[in-house]
Amino acid sequence: MGMKKENHVLDIYKAIACFFVVAAHCRFPGSFGEFMFCLGAYAVALFFAVAGRYLLPRELCTGRSGYHDDTDVSSRIKSICFKKAAKTLKLSLIITLIYTLYSLVYNLLSGTTLRDWAAEKYTIKELILFLVFNSGKFIYDGATDIDHLWFVFAMVYVFVIAGVLGRRIIKLSLPVTLILLIMLYTGQLIKLIHPVKFMGLNISDWYILRNWLFLGLPFVLLGVWFSVNRDRLLSLFTDAKKAGLIIFLTGILTTAVEYLIAGELNAYFGSLIMVIGSLIHAEASLTDAADERYNKGLTGLLSYIGKNLSAGIYYWHIMVLSLVTAAVFYVFRFLWGNIIYEWTRPVIVLVLTCMFTQLIRYSRRLLTSPRRT
Repeated sequence: MGMKKENHVLDIYKAIACFFVVAAHCRFPGSFGEFMFCLGAYAVALFFAVAGRYLLPRELCTGRSGYHDDTDVSSRIKSICFKKAAKTLKLSLIITLIYTLYSLVYNLLSGTTLRDWAAEKYTIKELILFLVFNSGKFIYDGATDIDHLWFVFAMVYVFVIAGVLGRRIIKLSLPVTLILLIMLYTGQLIKLIHPVKFMGLNISDWYILRNWLFLGLPFVLLGVWFSVNRDRLLSLFTDAKKAGLIIFLTGILTTAVEYLIAGELNAYFGSLIMVIGSLIHAEASLTDAADERYNKGLTGLLSYIGKNLSAGIYYWHIMVLSLVTAAVFYVFRFLWGNIIYEWTRPVIVLVLTCMFTQLIRYSRRLLTSPRRT
């Protein structure tokens, strides 16, 4: 059974992940807000895994591509991955340019001089931090305070690595995933037991563990492995759809236990369980009846958000959060510290970001659609 390009259930999980990531960066008050921050780790892991799931046409992974030998298959895989890397890099640079202009305007209005703004952002240290970990003030500063664009640059790195691997990505996907995940969770354990420093780097800094190598690459390869072994994996369960949902919920429970024991972490084992459950549940739900059901009502709305708006929500929610915060602080000051506002702020940011992303999507459609004469 081939894999459909559209997966409404997976789109719903992407929409849920969008809510988690917004709630992680724009927190609800109290312990609930802290727990939602923990669930935000699942969102980025899922986005990486979905990128891997859709990275290669399945016929290339199963030997039914029509190509005559491994060299042809490897060349095709390299072409796909390098094209994705170039496209993602172009998008990353455009988004970064927009955020940089926003940062410049924000800082100038706040009284910071152009020289001070540039001197703080563009240093050798920040350049190295950006090139090695896709982090640093090259892509964020006090205007937004949250370093979320590392994800898009990390995706570029991962696509390039996938292109270099070529045909070998299929055989290496599982062992490399396991090795890197073991390193990720071992690093998290070391951070808990005895934080270490090496060459000026502190393992407590979030980007030491959450980066293109320890998070991006293993979860993208996990998606690739799932794409190759989908049918065999689903056949292990009597009811794969129910099993996937149970695994997903178990991941939430595991994350809650991790939070209660250790507090906020850089890597949650529960996130991995949630991603696996999401993939199994989504693929097991691919029937014509399920497709029709997930096109209606609330599930239809979530499917639309996940399919068409999730990327934009991730890109722009930090800017919307910054604008909302500035508006409340300078214009609607009576809301500052208001408990109702604090509880509704993540929802407000999510709704406004959805509207902004939909506006961008609609504008692009108008600009690219052929005009009638």
